[in-house]
Amino acid sequence: MTRLYSHDSSAAQGLAIAGHFELERELRLSHDGRDVLVLLGMALVDTACCGTTGMRYAVVPGFVLDWRAGTDDQGRPTSEVELVPDRPTQRAITRAIHARHTVTQVVFW
Repeated sequence: MTRLYSHDSSAAQGLAIAGHFELERELRLSHDGRDVLVLLGMALVDTACCGTTGMRYAVVPGFVLDWRAGTDDQGRPTSEVELVPDRPTQRAITRAIHARHTVTQVVFW
């Protein structure tokens, strides 16, 4: 299954009930001869009544099929990605991300 990913720096920050999150960067990670789009960010719990904490995270939209080849209806560049549906490949990509970056959580689209 494929989807379009909109590259949007204005969506790089958001508020949550007990803190906020920030998308820090996009990167392409090579896996079995294909590029995987990985988004790295930081979530901070800094407005909760019970203390503060934070975590680094990664979001994986999928394998890059077409990099920044179009634009969406708001003029943002888009990339076509193929979702990573099978667990063994997700686990291998998760291991590769953990080997290069300090993240607590890896989430796949």
